[in-house]
Amino acid sequence: MNGTVAQAVALVCHGNAFLRGLGTPPDVSANSTMQFVASVRFIEEHRGWLWGRRERLAATSVHAWFEELRRREHDRLLLRCLAPERLPDAVGLAPLGDGPWELASSGRQRGERRWSATWEVGDREEPERRIWHLTYRGRAHAREAVPRASLEACREALVRALGPITAFSREVAGGAFLEAFEGARSTLERGEPRGFHRDLAPEGALPALAARLLDACQVGWVFGGMGWWNDAFYEGEAGRRFEDATHGYWRALSAAIVAAANSSAARTP
Repeated sequence: MNGTVAQAVALVCHGNAFLRGLGTPPDVSANSTMQFVASVRFIEEHRGWLWGRRERLAATSVHAWFEELRRREHDRLLLRCLAPERLPDAVGLAPLGDGPWELASSGRQRGERRWSATWEVGDREEPERRIWHLTYRGRAHAREAVPRASLEACREALVRALGPITAFSREVAGGAFLEAFEGARSTLERGEPRGFHRDLAPEGALPALAARLLDACQVGWVFGGMGWWNDAFYEGEAGRRFEDATHGYWRALSAAIVAAANSSAARTP
């Protein structure tokens, strides 16, 4: 999965571990999903007079944000995909904040707060390559149900979706991204870790199958901008086959990521 999605998953898993009291929280700024981040801040948006908006700086670090959520009696974080049925055209722009992923924080009270990320480039010559300044903006939102899906059902759906897209890669696309598809299947079947991010969740925060799903989704992620799987174009029957396989794979992949990350919450979605 790309960096923005991986970071969202890490925030959900580490945040839920903190809110559940599972030991001392690690320094999330050292997490692999934060390795190129120079700064992060969390801003709450509120409605003001005459339909205006006002902002409140909630935190200037991930740990301070977790503390603020706990102070507000929020007891869980959830990952939401805003385009679960069809791969969005803006998926390649996700690093700039136009991706289909949001975080949602909530407690037992009504409503929730949705958090979306914007990435801004800072000093490109920074010696440690921490060039990104990250802002999460949270706004009040009516609580919506998160699709319920068992981890086993997500695994089975992802295995099924890998069939058509792997076949298309072999038979039409000249083996494009075949290693990613085969690697994802191998991870699902054998469980050996292959993904780059090995610290998406602290120990004990996820069921074993959720961790396996997240690893497989890392390995099998093929979506982005120029040169990625969804950048290709085919005509006629090949085009229809490509669209069906691609969107079917997106549905299975995004559902697996959401279900796996949200399994870290104290309460089921």
